[in-house]
Amino acid sequence: MFRSLIVIFTIPVIVFLTFAAPVPKHLMQKPEPAYFPTKVGAKWVRQHAQEEYTEVVTEVGERPDGAKVVSVGHVNPNGEVLSARTVAVSSKGLFLLSQGGHVFDTDATYCLLKLPHQPGDGWKNEKRSFWDRTCTVYGSEWVEVPAGRFWAMRVESTEYRIPNKLARTTSWYAPEVGEVKHVSTPFRDDEADYVTVLKSFTPGGE
Repeated sequence: MFRSLIVIFTIPVIVFLTFAAPVPKHLMQKPEPAYFPTKVGAKWVRQHAQEEYTEVVTEVGERPDGAKVVSVGHVNPNGEVLSARTVAVSSKGLFLLSQGGHVFDTDATYCLLKLPHQPGDGWKNEKRSFWDRTCTVYGSEWVEVPAGRFWAMRVESTEYRIPNKLARTTSWYAPEVGEVKHVSTPFRDDEADYVTVLKSFTPGGE
């Protein structure tokens, strides 16, 4: 009888210890990195042909759903900073909320990068009777730009301004940096590709 009680009380203890054991760090699922800086003061210097321009993170807020709302300003040559765009950054991806004074209806209206994903996954952004944009993500690859070499996620898209085709674009997004290269290919044969590359990047403050 005593031996039976030992067995009965030992089994639950073993089961409890089994479930309570911590998961080894190497087996824990790593969170998806942010593909955009979320610190005020982060600065990009971009280059298109012989021209350069600077953008800086001016403000970072947080929504109830945990997404960071990052405001980006364009720095004029005289040092004046003008509002350029606002991006929502979360584990679900990057979503353009506003640009050049135009505010998009919802996150789904203009998704720049959807997370998590599998190579070949796609999504569509559209605003009825105005434009639509179909995107496909192809995974990460090494990209060489003046700012350095980045392991960046490639996203290809085709955009239409109804009723006319506008352009095919390819963007590469690096963790904690954002877009490091952008290539826009017009549908008209008499127009050259529009290529913008990252010349330098400075992380924001703590």
